[in-house]
Amino acid sequence: MRSLGNSALRPASAALALILTAIFAGFAGPTGRAQTAAGSTTLGPIPGTEARTTNAYKYFTYPNFDLWTAGAGAGSQTKAAPIATWVTTHQKDTHPEYVVKDKYKGIANFVGNPDYNWKTESIADPDVTGPLARMGLQVDIREGGGFFVVVAPQKALADKTNRVPILFVPYVLDKKDVFWAMDTLVHFRKYNELCAQRGDFIIIYLLVEKSSAGRGGGVSSTFIDTAYDAYRGDYKKLYFDMSVFAENNAKVADVPGLNWTDDNGAKLDPDAAIEHIGFIPALNVAGKWQGKPGGGGIGGTGNAYFDPQRLLHSMLGQHLMEGVSFSRSAGKDGDPSVKAHFDEMGLVFSQHDYQGERWIIFSPKQAVEENKKIPLVLILEEVNYDDEYAISDAYSSYLDYFKLAAEGEINILLFARETPESMDHAYDVIKEAEKTFPIDTSRIYVTGHSHNGHLTRDFAYRHPDMVAAAAPLGNSSGLAAPAYSHEAVVADEWTKADRAGERYFPHEFMYKILRGGKLKPSYQIDPKHSWMLAACEKNLPMIVPGWEDATLGNMYAGRVITGEIKNVHTVRTGIEYMTVLAEWYTKTAKRLRTGEGSIGFFQIGGGIAGDFPICVVPMLHQDLQRTGVPLWGYFAQISDSTTSYGSYSGAVPNEKITWGKLSANTPKFIIESDATIVAPLIFSWVLGK
Repeated sequence: MRSLGNSALRPASAALALILTAIFAGFAGPTGRAQTAAGSTTLGPIPGTEARTTNAYKYFTYPNFDLWTAGAGAGSQTKAAPIATWVTTHQKDTHPEYVVKDKYKGIANFVGNPDYNWKTESIADPDVTGPLARMGLQVDIREGGGFFVVVAPQKALADKTNRVPILFVPYVLDKKDVFWAMDTLVHFRKYNELCAQRGDFIIIYLLVEKSSAGRGGGVSSTFIDTAYDAYRGDYKKLYFDMSVFAENNAKVADVPGLNWTDDNGAKLDPDAAIEHIGFIPALNVAGKWQGKPGGGGIGGTGNAYFDPQRLLHSMLGQHLMEGVSFSRSAGKDGDPSVKAHFDEMGLVFSQHDYQGERWIIFSPKQAVEENKKIPLVLILEEVNYDDEYAISDAYSSYLDYFKLAAEGEINILLFARETPESMDHAYDVIKEAEKTFPIDTSRIYVTGHSHNGHLTRDFAYRHPDMVAAAAPLGNSSGLAAPAYSHEAVVADEWTKADRAGERYFPHEFMYKILRGGKLKPSYQIDPKHSWMLAACEKNLPMIVPGWEDATLGNMYAGRVITGEIKNVHTVRTGIEYMTVLAEWYTKTAKRLRTGEGSIGFFQIGGGIAGDFPICVVPMLHQDLQRTGVPLWGYFAQISDSTTSYGSYSGAVPNEKITWGKLSANTPKFIIESDATIVAPLIFSWVLGK
């Protein structure tokens, strides 16, 4: 399995990955889109960027261009959004309350601090989280659809038969303050105490950036999915903290723009529906958070050079409008118009159930009819039963994938959960899909955006036997590997050695890992066929030049930069390898009666792995003047490289004479063939087998 980072599966999709990264950097979620006057054909300024100029060519428009601004967000605002807007603009006493400890004072950059999480840009002070843990609460600071803090009773988490209500509590703070999570926990200490005492509900504190207060917001589907999936939350009991209304002596029914109705459109009294969780007034917003995907608005980004007008007045904007216009016009997932759209594209789609969770698959009609096996792309997109517009939302976000499917290139499977462990269900879902749909099991790919990008990477790590390639979108590549991955096993050995002040060669670290047994569950071949294990068992000396140029070298450099590894020389260097090799060769190589050296050079393949160690002889002669050291006794190479004078891999043996590596009389052999076939045959003959 190979990770493609922010690239994708083929040239057409590579462009898609870049497009999606740009799109999601600029577009806010359904409840966070800027709204402008109906009928306008130019986008109003993003709040906070009113003075920004644009280089857009305003006369470049296209069909449905007015959907960007005409009633922007129409159909996308949820019933609960006006309440969230009102709450975040009327909250009182939101100043920081956490007292910064001396251990954090004076630190300008917290990267590398053990209490800092760069993903949530926050400090988790054990002096705050520790007492909550002793009260029986699990506290998690999370990111996904925004920043939030989860407080969940261990009692509720341990009960695998029942689900508990979810209380959403928005809190307006400065996101740039790394202590935002601690401020939240300190401010709502009484809420936490109630949660611990009762043990029958969970709290999700939603960070609302001060500059974003009053722009919609509220209960994101990501928050709900996370609460349901990871914390035993009940999505039918989604409560919104209404204490701000009591503090302001205000009525919910008076909130501007509020349309509080039942599923049939009948008016309801939100004030009469307020319940209490202990002393906390709360309104059940289940079913009121969901809205029809809209599109037609655009949010700001942290990029000062982002020009929304230029994006929309461009071919990229025209391309994006294809998905936006569908999401605006499409009905619910079960509506005939949705099926008709995919019929017209030549796609067969069907919905299925796995242990109470919905998954949806799209396949080209012709591939189904001919049972032609084609790749499957697992798109991590939530399609829960309570989201009636999941298909149009997915189509809008992943339009180009659907076009590839319509061209007969791929199957698409929509499914997502919120933790690496629950995402393992996708493995079983795919295995089930393979029984019915035309899936090439050797070409199963996975992709997802934002937090689903993280889960994309996790799923690939956990199931390398299934995943051929992974394309995380909308987040940084090279993220720290999860604890269960092979990368983490290596990094653990590095950090342990670093803290102990010990230093080892790259191959010695590999030997330590193999002897420790942590990789045994991941062995993919019979151990008796492994050259690496055999070398480890005999403790064979190894020379591994150019290690820094490998992926492991990149991983190591990253940990040096972050400060996780303090001594850059914890892994011994290539120069040290050469000095060790020089002393070993000087001590071991003898001149035979024939005049040849007693040690030959048998090279498989080419590149630095061969050229580095063979150079030890001219180095001993020319740089150290150890002229009594013999040349290599023979030279043999198995190569499938094209013969090329002067190259690492394709140079002929005679070229090594003038370099002082071999003599004119040194026996020389080159076998131009596949080393995986030839080498075992030679070894068997040499060993008398």
